Amino acid sequence: MLSAKLFNLVALCVILLISPVMFGQSTGKIAGKVVDGVSGEVIIGANILIEGTTQGAATDIDGKFIINNVREGKYNLIVSYISYSKTQITDVSVKGNETTTLNVALQPETISVDSIVVVGEASLEYESALLNQRKKSLTISDAISREQIKKSPDFTSAEFLQRVPSITLMQGKFIYVRGVSERYSSAQLNNAPLASSEPDKKDFAFDLIPSYLVENTIVEKSYSADNPGDFAGGVVKINTIDFPSSTLFRFSYGTSFIPGSTTKSYSGYEGGSTDFLGIDDGTRDLPENFPETMQGLTPSDDSTYNLAKLFTNKWKTINSKSPLNQAFALAYGDNFSLFDQSFGLIFSANYKTEQSSSNIETNQPVDGTDYLYEYSGKNYNRNVNWGLLFNLSYKISDLHKLGFKNTYTVNSDDEVIQLFGNQYDRNNYQQSTALRFVSRELYSGQISGQSYFPALSNLKTDYSVFYSESFRDEPDYRRYTYGRDLQNPEEPLRVLLSLLPNLREGGRYYSDLSEKSRGTKLDFNWDFELVKFKFGGLYDKRSRSFNSRVISIISQQTTANRFYYYGIDSVFAPGNFRRSAFSIGEYNDGTSDYNSGDENVGLYGMFELPFQLLNQNFSFVGGVRLENYNLELKTRNLENTQDVIINRHENDLLPSASLIYRITGNQNLRLSYSNTVNRPQFREIAPFSYYDFQTQVIVFGNPDLIQADITNYDIRYEIFPNIGELISGSVFYKEFKNPIEKVVVITTNNPDQTFANASFAKNYGFEIELRSSLRYLTDLLSDFTFTGNYTRIESEIEETSTTLTRETRPMQGQSPYIFNLSLNYTNIQWGSSLTLLYYKYGDRLVEVGTAFEGDHIEEARSTVDFVANQEIGNHFELRFTAKNINAESIKVYEIDKIVRGFSTSPKYSISLTYKL
Repeated sequence: MLSAKLFNLVALCVILLISPVMFGQSTGKIAGKVVDGVSGEVIIGANILIEGTTQGAATDIDGKFIINNVREGKYNLIVSYISYSKTQITDVSVKGNETTTLNVALQPETISVDSIVVVGEASLEYESALLNQRKKSLTISDAISREQIKKSPDFTSAEFLQRVPSITLMQGKFIYVRGVSERYSSAQLNNAPLASSEPDKKDFAFDLIPSYLVENTIVEKSYSADNPGDFAGGVVKINTIDFPSSTLFRFSYGTSFIPGSTTKSYSGYEGGSTDFLGIDDGTRDLPENFPETMQGLTPSDDSTYNLAKLFTNKWKTINSKSPLNQAFALAYGDNFSLFDQSFGLIFSANYKTEQSSSNIETNQPVDGTDYLYEYSGKNYNRNVNWGLLFNLSYKISDLHKLGFKNTYTVNSDDEVIQLFGNQYDRNNYQQSTALRFVSRELYSGQISGQSYFPALSNLKTDYSVFYSESFRDEPDYRRYTYGRDLQNPEEPLRVLLSLLPNLREGGRYYSDLSEKSRGTKLDFNWDFELVKFKFGGLYDKRSRSFNSRVISIISQQTTANRFYYYGIDSVFAPGNFRRSAFSIGEYNDGTSDYNSGDENVGLYGMFELPFQLLNQNFSFVGGVRLENYNLELKTRNLENTQDVIINRHENDLLPSASLIYRITGNQNLRLSYSNTVNRPQFREIAPFSYYDFQTQVIVFGNPDLIQADITNYDIRYEIFPNIGELISGSVFYKEFKNPIEKVVVITTNNPDQTFANASFAKNYGFEIELRSSLRYLTDLLSDFTFTGNYTRIESEIEETSTTLTRETRPMQGQSPYIFNLSLNYTNIQWGSSLTLLYYKYGDRLVEVGTAFEGDHIEEARSTVDFVANQEIGNHFELRFTAKNINAESIKVYEIDKIVRGFSTSPKYSISLTYKL
């Protein structure tokens, strides 16, 4: 389990945090960054000298510099670099134990310097710096900064990613980019691939990463050869908070209130001692010495009864009042001098616990007029979400730097689900209860370095060794149902059990998933006067193990009738597992367990060729990537107890090309073309069925699946009128050959699911984005900023093998439109910031229908949020958020009948932050 790694990480953090280097100095520092005033690129090796002294520094591989041990006073600085005009900065004030930050833009010697340019803070946590990076990017990309995240109420990366153009969320954690499902997008943390936390797919759940740990996130929407070739929607690159140039300390505490939940009645159950950490302490584990399989045991064996008595009798719910929700966050960072070089450290921790309740309903329409069943009830959930970050950086010299980055997160849900309703096919009124605990952990670490070699034509190398591991634990998911005949409402409720193990009545479900990703990455950047080259490679090896078991409580021919009417606190007591009462059995159908792994070796080369045509500036970017992909899956078919081993091998050559027309220094027109792939995932190609416990359907693998080939076309026009402002419009078109989707098929009387290749699909649309000050309307609105984006998407896929007689339909999960708006008021003098946000997506197809049931459509939904930040003096900040003010329910329809419904509530939060 990943939690064992936590204690070593915390111990290391504590040792370094109490080390002597933390103590301040009596002198101050001058720190900053030097960039090219035309291109905005960093300048490596620029000299910064305090006039009249021998004190100075040179910019490092990131263009940054620090001059330590500067006495209090005012100084003049001289900044110089070959082929750039020498620049003097006057009256630079230095105070003891403080850092004076200066970021300088040098002008090439061919450009006259009328005035000294000192630019603002260039940290990529700020919106203006991130937009400047986007302007210089070789790909079509969107981004969100820490500054923008702070103006939203979003706690996880999944939530704030909704603010990015053309992104929607599915199940609150999976992202759809430009209308294509999560399988077509990939996730990276600090430029390293991330392990998946999902049992039957490789997709990453973005709610695992708290927003407090994030510096910025970039979504690359056009493909370039330096990214893995499994691409269609986008590459989501999350970067954690960076090292400060001076001492950073922040601590915040907050609480939140959810109307209808907080201080109201709440149903829970007896858990473990570490539930507050989102990690089970072993309370929910299978009993010690429980056999690995129950095959060969019959329900009436004494040994079976003895095994049943090993389980704890914890089925009863416990009612209490839901408390106020709690959250805190801590961050510390600094930059020290170690062996006359810069050593950076940053540590961050955050924790949130939240209890809520929702009204739910689930129905199964039949023939558009009747129902197979109708249920409504409550979902009580306690969510725990916390994370740790610990990063180190050491500058070996001005031209060589090493880094060590670590992120550890936990996200758990502890639920009680209660449903009441009619099961018409059984002529029953039923009351069902489920007790469910799911814990997900993620660790991501890497050792990375950068080196710059001026003597080798300015060769720059980036290299890293990375390791990522995710763990998903779902122990002892308990479920039971009581019922009575619909025609006899006075009849007492009785527990409903079957003579054979099954998936829907009384029983326990256990599962655990572990996935590891490790590898190395190497990139070379070689800048010549006329052309820039980039080449390198990636080795990524993944391994995963998934295990699950279903232990059913079953009745017997000899069960005495009185036992069915016992209450839940006694019906499954150890003494009731005997010949005259109940027994247990293990459900086996198809297979549940598997071990698998894949290996991807990618090599690439690309170049940027700037040129002029008719006195206009252009850049052509071309590249190609070669990938060798191998997959192996090992499992066992429980129907014939035979081991099954599946191997897949793919070699792909993936070209990409783009043309950038740099109309002016603030305007770009971009055109992009690329070929990419989407490969079948682990369980999709297994030649037998498995049970998806969450959707309660049988899923059949398809060994005949082949990889999808994708052609991507993109056009974007963008203007950056002023610092922090943007106007852009994009058009995209994608063609899919042999796209893979989950489809519904009919086997016997049940709508089961499988995977299939359609012959063709297309996805196309446009995006519009605007970020602007409102000062253009009137000076009275100069403190207001408007941000908005709109995406329109259409898709069409040739129908795969369902029973519906139609040729085409939209792709699953695609919303026809996505709408984001925000209005911000910032008064720097008062230290005040107010933001109003609005988000909406259109109806989307979530499940494909059959001849017996229609498509399931999730209704369009919007959210309204409000955030207020107020600085109090120099060290405190008060924050208030109102999230989901309009509280629209989540509803899924089949024609005009609700299939699933889930109520939502507003959440009001207040927090106080102390900062140095």
